[in-house]
Amino acid sequence: MKHIIIPDYIEQRENHVLLIWREIPYWMIVDKEVECIIRFWNEFKSSDKIVEKLSYISLEDKKKKIAEIDSLVEFLGKKGIINDGDISYSLSTLNPILKNFTINVTRRCNLRCRHCF
Repeated sequence: MKHIIIPDYIEQRENHVLLIWREIPYWMIVDKEVECIIRFWNEFKSSDKIVEKLSYISLEDKKKKIAEIDSLVEFLGKKGIINDGDISYSLSTLNPILKNFTINVTRRCNLRCRHCF
């Protein structure tokens, strides 16, 4: 059964949510719906059950939403955020690739710049 590793840090601003996994390492900015799906996954472990929980989804949109959740789960799996129930992991098993590099010259970064978050 697939298990989502809970983010180490969550910060909400307006309609967006910053999620940070320090040990993986990975971070992403998502809307409230995706953050909700991530929270629900470990409890329900099924796209169908999550869609049932999201009461605002119409019957016509349920299949589309299930496909979107399945795509999200696949994406999170590729990033090492989802595993098969064993929540222990190491960087060597995730085989990380450097895709982002940041130098914090002033050590005052608070992720508040308009272009950042």
